[in-house]
Amino acid sequence: MFGPKWRRWDLPTHSEGPPVLHYPRFQHLLDEPFVRQLSVTPGFVAARIQLYNSQAEISGVPSQLAKPNRDFGHGTEEASQSKPEGQGYPVDGDDTHGQPGCRTSEQSGSGRQRKNMNEFLGDARIPNPDLLPPTAAAPSPVPNGPDTRKNRAASRFSGFFGSSNSGSSFPRELDKTEQLEAKLQSYGLFGLPRLPEQLRFDQDSWEDGEEEDEAGLRMEDSWQQIIQGAETLTRRQCHQQEAIWELLQTEASYIKKLKVITDLFLCCLLNLQDSGLLCEVEAERLFSNIQEIIRVHRLLWRTVMAPILEKARMSQNLLNPTDLSAGFKTFGSRFQPYVRYCMEEEACMEYMRNLLRQNELFRLYVTWAEKHKQCNRLKLSDMLVKPHQRLTKYPLLLKSVLKKTEDPEGREAVVGMINAVEHFINHVNSRMRHHQEQQLLATTVNRIDAYEVVEGSTDEVDKILKEFQRLDLTGPIPGTSREETRQLLLEGPLKMREGRDSKMDVYCFLFTDLFLITKPAKKAERTRVVRQPLLIDKLVCRALRDPGSFLLIYLNEFGSA
Repeated sequence: MFGPKWRRWDLPTHSEGPPVLHYPRFQHLLDEPFVRQLSVTPGFVAARIQLYNSQAEISGVPSQLAKPNRDFGHGTEEASQSKPEGQGYPVDGDDTHGQPGCRTSEQSGSGRQRKNMNEFLGDARIPNPDLLPPTAAAPSPVPNGPDTRKNRAASRFSGFFGSSNSGSSFPRELDKTEQLEAKLQSYGLFGLPRLPEQLRFDQDSWEDGEEEDEAGLRMEDSWQQIIQGAETLTRRQCHQQEAIWELLQTEASYIKKLKVITDLFLCCLLNLQDSGLLCEVEAERLFSNIQEIIRVHRLLWRTVMAPILEKARMSQNLLNPTDLSAGFKTFGSRFQPYVRYCMEEEACMEYMRNLLRQNELFRLYVTWAEKHKQCNRLKLSDMLVKPHQRLTKYPLLLKSVLKKTEDPEGREAVVGMINAVEHFINHVNSRMRHHQEQQLLATTVNRIDAYEVVEGSTDEVDKILKEFQRLDLTGPIPGTSREETRQLLLEGPLKMREGRDSKMDVYCFLFTDLFLITKPAKKAERTRVVRQPLLIDKLVCRALRDPGSFLLIYLNEFGSA
């Protein structure tokens, strides 16, 4: 893990005295589970041995470190093997006097006490050497001698296993901001994370430029580089080629901008959420169905626009506008995901603005992403409006091609493409208006309190009337299809006079099919219905001589007031 090689420490063999076990000193520690996990180095082990031996001298109980029992992590059991009294454990190449891991025969005894591995590697019960008397204080776990490999290895683990005044042996847990900064820094050093499955269209990561080459997104600087005899073309033909080239070039550039949203903003957000960061951010509310948008354009590029470029490169002939018909004649069916995206665009923008105001982590993440080289100094708000802008730009690009096209067949094909695109855009605008009207109607309904325009004389009458005192303004308009929905046309305060002396401040709503009279509540932006709804086709309105006054007459089924 740290580079330096392990040093082999062996016990010497002795011919005199009882037989002694011979095994690589401390080599068995490498097989212990928690040693493997923490990657303890010999320098650290040597420092702990030194501390252990020094404390044994202070306590007056001679002891010597022997091979620990395999169950050292579960108790304080005695070691199964020990060295006979009077024999030391010198280390080859090291001074045996006062060095870590070395014990002389004078320091050992028959009554030595064994300690388990928890104590050996830093149990809290081992006293701090700084608190010992000066004459008997143990040397520092990391000697202040030369910068040896052993000292460096011990220093590396001192923060994890050494004693501390705080009583904690592990670093504090990083807060969310530090975790986010660390993740973003790793993205900057090692590249953006791999795309999740739902975002992998034809590639695995942003850095795979080979995928862009396969899709043909890289184009020449000018159409003249692929057309033979460009200098012999007429001025009108040159303008036509420039218009077609602009359509193709802007499409490739737009796909790359969409990839910034998916591969940078969305991919990093999903990866951070897998790490437990920014989990409160709803990706779908922020980006809507952007993955479906980019899938539409990549398909259009591969099936329509890239073949046009390849055909021109192979034949070196002019770009033919009729080759675009396959993609734009079916524009309505291809671009259906735009309906949802355009309808949710404003809600996504508002959600993003709220997050930027209220969520510090999200603000930090967006700031980092906007500074990324792939973003090209664009803001997230600029990226989110790109799909809507691109959709409305297609008719302008196609009309520019039509203006420079003289061939009748080519003009007819371009006109058909323009009609298909404009028809779809009108459909999207109609759906957006309908969506906005429904939102406005829902907001208005929330401001109107319960419908209680008829007062009963007794509790029994009130109970019966309650069943019929309801009004659903969001329901369909009577006598029309379900596609026709009610819209709010006008609202405002008025003064209503009934009879000669009765006058009341009211707040009125004019809908598509009815006129509603309400009374505003005090100290609140709410109203309550005070009169039955008046159907527009049953109302008669007449202006009065008093400026700004008018008379409303409501007719019944017989045409009488």
